[in-house]
Amino acid sequence: MSSPLKLIVSADSNRGGQRYMEDITEVSTEGDGDAIFLAVFDGHGGPQAARFARRCLWPSIRAQPGLWGAADPAGVCHAIRDGFLACQRAMWEELAESEET
Repeated sequence: MSSPLKLIVSADSNRGGQRYMEDITEVSTEGDGDAIFLAVFDGHGGPQAARFARRCLWPSIRAQPGLWGAADPAGVCHAIRDGFLACQRAMWEELAESEET
């Protein structure tokens, strides 16, 4: 029987020459550590995009059926890509709705 993976994660932020921090980090786990999601989101001129991606990306990726097929690495890669695309579509839709109001 193998021992469980022990993972220690830390993050550091540096706003550089900006007046405020735009970047956001995220650490999420799924189940009993079956999946670990680590991300750094770049604010691209403001924190709104980073906040949206933090809220949307992991749920979009984990909703893809191929993500959980560990026996098929290509399926996992497709699921990650499809999750990114779903999050991007959701961001564009939210942006379009906010511009209409």
